[in-house]
Amino acid sequence: MRLVPLLLGAIAAMVATPAAATDLAGLDCPLAALSDAQRNAAGEALVASAGPNDARVEVVRAAAEACARQLGWTGRASDLATAYHVTGLARDILRQRLTAAGIDLAPLERAVVEDPVLLAAMGPDHTDAGAMREFAERHRDLIETMLRGRTPEIQNSVGAFAGFVLSAYVMRRGFAAN
Repeated sequence: MRLVPLLLGAIAAMVATPAAATDLAGLDCPLAALSDAQRNAAGEALVASAGPNDARVEVVRAAAEACARQLGWTGRASDLATAYHVTGLARDILRQRLTAAGIDLAPLERAVVEDPVLLAAMGPDHTDAGAMREFAERHRDLIETMLRGRTPEIQNSVGAFAGFVLSAYVMRRGFAAN
């Protein structure tokens, strides 16, 4: 099954530095500074595996750095906000595509953000590959049912979606703790 390597890869790509408590009220500041086209381009860059240093992603980083100066965030908070938004944008793009393909993603998204073992093993400064494999095993029936009869491209997109869901959740949690 392709889901486990995809989850691991997506999360590993989004790992940021650890973050003392930053007000979540300002977390949307970077997105407010961007146009819809810039948001879409940044999300598409990550979906396409262009990576966090792609110029389309850099606009999110620049907006987060401006918000950091304005709101007194640490550099770590800025990095976490960048990672949160870019992974969230990618997640939302994949959600639209996969929903249009007739896939109900709500059960998988719930499973990711409500799995205490997985969440305890993941943080903005670390990932536990074993925890991802264990998650996939615990939710094997859900994953197999969701992917049955789907093309490899759709399977890969579902795996990436799950990784982006987890990464955005972990980065938001890290930002709040910063």
